[in-house]
Amino acid sequence: MERNHLKENLNKCSRCALCAEVCPVFDIKKSEVVLTRGKFTQLLGVLKKDLKFSKKIKKNINLCLNCGKCREFCPSDINAVKIFAQFKNDNLSFLDKILSSEFIFNLKMLPINLFKRKFDEKEGEIHFFGCVSRYKNDFVCCAMPYLTKGRLDIYNKMMNKNIKIAKNPDIKKIIFHCATCFDAFKNYDLPKNILDKLTFEPDFKIPNEKFTFHKPCHMSSEIFENIKNELKKNENFVELKENDCCGFGGDFFLKHPIISYKLAKKRAKQIESLKVKHVITSCPVCSFGLFVGKIINKIGR
Repeated sequence: MERNHLKENLNKCSRCALCAEVCPVFDIKKSEVVLTRGKFTQLLGVLKKDLKFSKKIKKNINLCLNCGKCREFCPSDINAVKIFAQFKNDNLSFLDKILSSEFIFNLKMLPINLFKRKFDEKEGEIHFFGCVSRYKNDFVCCAMPYLTKGRLDIYNKMMNKNIKIAKNPDIKKIIFHCATCFDAFKNYDLPKNILDKLTFEPDFKIPNEKFTFHKPCHMSSEIFENIKNELKKNENFVELKENDCCGFGGDFFLKHPIISYKLAKKRAKQIESLKVKHVITSCPVCSFGLFVGKIINKIGR
């Protein structure tokens, strides 16, 4: 988001507080300063030079899972994630740049890459890899981790490389298995002929015992409803009514473990109440969050 459009987008907020109904962090903190509406008020103060971009304001905008739920329910369709990313980008410290570098990110991904998978690709189609899966093509990271850190330089570099590959006329279909990657790619502001190539195909096995499905935050309601309707055809499926967050949101759990663990525990209790044997999802981070939540829930009894 360009700097000269920041104030315009912040002023689109009608202060309706619909974001309060869906924000996982606000559900735990119950503080206006961590709500999207409250963050916008602080950032408008910075733009008007009534406030300085202090450590406190930086901490408040970092208290965000980048789940995009506030935008989904926003009457003005404000992209809070991109707004926060621009402010972070403009105020990166030397240490911030080191900790959000590609080297550090790849270092953190080393344990996860031990479980990497590969899929066979047919002629005219290509798979977009997520944090766990790797494919034999030239796509790079969807760049969402860098956007949320405010590293717009790395984000734009990776985005442009992915768009260049997607424009190849020989590629008729780009398949995504990760809801976050799919959402990130759609937010590249692509032309319709490229958007038409994108398709989401969940990658999970249906258990032979009672199971439920956890909706990742970045999965659109339309895709979720389609998946749920298919799963309802299976007699072992038990619907999980609440669409709450697993609490992990990338590496949010590393910086804010208490909030993450509270959200994970809440989700684990909801799942436990269904008395199912399995939980399936289409996000590797959610899988980890749900697993940790299950452990915390047992310890906390």
